[in-house]
Amino acid sequence: MPECSVEYGLYKTRTLIFLAVQCAIGLFVLIGAVPFSIDSDITFAHSAIRPLIVILLTITLLWFISTLLALVVVIRDQKRYLRFHICLNV
Repeated sequence: MPECSVEYGLYKTRTLIFLAVQCAIGLFVLIGAVPFSIDSDITFAHSAIRPLIVILLTITLLWFISTLLALVVVIRDQKRYLRFHICLNV
């Protein structure tokens, strides 16, 4: 690994926090909206609203999955970064 400044570790930590917040928001939207969109007893003002909700939920699901994958990648990179610098400093 190349030489990294101390700020690099701070940027990675901030990225982890930002991605975790995005995961939480995506999960909150999915948990709150999926039962609402599945319930067939709810009538909407227009018949085209239900397919739009399904499309938006699909986009939200893809966003949630991609955020989780990005979080995993950043955590792996952070572990490698910390392991490299701990080995050099010991």
